[in-house]
Amino acid sequence: MLGRRVFPGRAVAALVGGVCAFEALACSAAPLPATVTQAETSLFVAAYRAILSHYIEPLNADALAIAGLQQAIAPDASLSVTRDHNLLVLRQRDKELFETAAPATDDSQGWGWATAAVLDCAKVYSPAIAAKSQEALDQAVIDGSLGLLDRFSRYAPPEVATQRRDTRDGYGGIGVTLDSEGASVRIAMVLPDSPAAAAGLSGGDRITAVDGVGAMAMPAEGIAARLRGPVGSDVQLTVLRDSRSYPLTVTLRRSRIVLKTVTMTHDDRVAVIRITSFNARTADNLEERIAEAHRQLGAALRGLVLDLRGNPGGLVDQSVLVASLFIDTGRVVSTTGRVPESNQVFDVTRDRPVEALPLVVLVNGGSASASEIVASALQDDHRAVIVGSSSYGKGTVQDVIHLPNQGELTVTWARLIPPGGYVLHHHGVVPVVCTANIATAQDARPVAGLPRASLDERGWEALRAQCPASRIARTVDLEVARQLLMDPARYAQALADEPGKPIQAASNALLR
Repeated sequence: MLGRRVFPGRAVAALVGGVCAFEALACSAAPLPATVTQAETSLFVAAYRAILSHYIEPLNADALAIAGLQQAIAPDASLSVTRDHNLLVLRQRDKELFETAAPATDDSQGWGWATAAVLDCAKVYSPAIAAKSQEALDQAVIDGSLGLLDRFSRYAPPEVATQRRDTRDGYGGIGVTLDSEGASVRIAMVLPDSPAAAAGLSGGDRITAVDGVGAMAMPAEGIAARLRGPVGSDVQLTVLRDSRSYPLTVTLRRSRIVLKTVTMTHDDRVAVIRITSFNARTADNLEERIAEAHRQLGAALRGLVLDLRGNPGGLVDQSVLVASLFIDTGRVVSTTGRVPESNQVFDVTRDRPVEALPLVVLVNGGSASASEIVASALQDDHRAVIVGSSSYGKGTVQDVIHLPNQGELTVTWARLIPPGGYVLHHHGVVPVVCTANIATAQDARPVAGLPRASLDERGWEALRAQCPASRIARTVDLEVARQLLMDPARYAQALADEPGKPIQAASNALLR
């Protein structure tokens, strides 16, 4: 995903013209009560504005608002909301509860107010709606609006959004994971190179106090929240260790903690590096693991396996940096969309050393987004042999917009174009050596290579049918990769059979 911060414009607290008929009043209609808050209005305004200004296809604010309201009032089948010519009307069966002049189709502020006003009126007449929390209603409205978009556009409420930001960008903390057992909270794992590791904390330490507050008075979630804080701030932690009869109290300075997404294993000749997702430290972690492989194996290292199976993606800039570790120069990916800012070109970033060892990349039906950027760039550059099954085919970029309630709106705003010039969405990466539905490495089969940009939809369907997507990550994939790297002639032949070059007859015996 490509994250940008969008600040919503000033919200409109009220517009003239809205009426909500309260049965307790003698008159059939009364001015809308002052329950429509600026916070409610500003959230809907920001959401509608973000969708209209970012989504890859053109939409109107009125359609978003009505779709959102229809989902929000769905728990009460007696309610309906419609646009009748120039009026927005809320009804309960045949009775009109609320009407207001419908704002212009592209008026995000007007439709934001109208959304909040309709919801407030629905709460008055419907116990089912009144029983819903404001956060639940907010989510229902935004989810309903997003129903008009593609399935990759989504809303994250504040708590979920915070977790996602921590995963993507890191957070201020000490670098531990916690485990609770009864009333006791223990450190489950200490991350390497973290403040906790520097302080000598270890797995199994039982937390008894944080900043002088006894742990017995806090749930595990409360302890975790207290351990997090601004980078550079201090936190005092008291723990008990089984090997000691007295508590240990340490003061730690919080640092930026980014979860590691890269791991490495090796045998005596081949290093296998797995990337589980692309966050703010993925390229740095990968570079460290490559250097570690060279240190540990030295001249015996024959090649690398980059395992992207099941990798759902992540940050676009990190996928570009990862590809740049293996490619000297040229294009990694470009993006195209409706919004001018979505039309971008991402070339190789040349501020890191280039790894020249033979490379095999593993993909499967769970490889998507940023992992497909890396695999397609390496494939189109003839830098790596792609092994596995066809990837997912999620070739779009989502922009992440922070909302006033600290939630996040993720909106599709561009399509990905690999160096080969084809559209990645729905097509994905098709390996040159297919392991889908095979039992042994000897059953691996080559996939006919054609210039991807020359294929129409029928051609793409035929190409993917040669190697159907499978989400299973099996050991046979690694066996095929190792066989290729241990046999330079077979590796060179597979590399020559990359898309854009004709399949050679010898490829039929590629791994036999």
